[in-house]
Amino acid sequence: MEIAFPIHDFHGSRGPHPRLSKNNTTMVPCGLENKGKLYISKSSPKCVLDAYLMQFQNDFSHFLESRSHEMVNGGKMVLSLLGRESMDPTVPHSCYHWELLAHALMAMVSEEENVDCFDAPYYAPCIEEMKLEIEKEGSFMLDSHNVYEIDGMLERNHQLAHWGCYQVVSVLLGP
Repeated sequence: MEIAFPIHDFHGSRGPHPRLSKNNTTMVPCGLENKGKLYISKSSPKCVLDAYLMQFQNDFSHFLESRSHEMVNGGKMVLSLLGRESMDPTVPHSCYHWELLAHALMAMVSEEENVDCFDAPYYAPCIEEMKLEIEKEGSFMLDSHNVYEIDGMLERNHQLAHWGCYQVVSVLLGP
């Protein structure tokens, strides 16, 4: 699912321009005990889910505050990102590709601790979480939002999972 948000500002100080960036979550939450997993899953303790949500809240709030300093008064910002429909971040389509990657890495490493020490700096928020942070941060007003489903979900999910795994492994293994 992709969520597009026309928010409160579209003109930057240099006029309208697209801003490409990595996922909002820029850091892995500290102190996770998520044995055998790279990301949130059904078997993750509640403290792991809470830590990822809190990290998203901090990172997204900082993102909004930073963008508010770059905007001209009365403009609009459009934000498009991957998200999820459910309030539950452990639904299969939200963490499927991370589960695949964790299984692949566990099969390749000789010591499980090498996988246990890595957690993905990624969080796919639902619309309710986005709205709450936009209201709480206070720099923007949510004029409207649209949720778009990816066409051909089953086949596309497998392709996205393989692409996502490739990207993560590329970062882990280096150039």
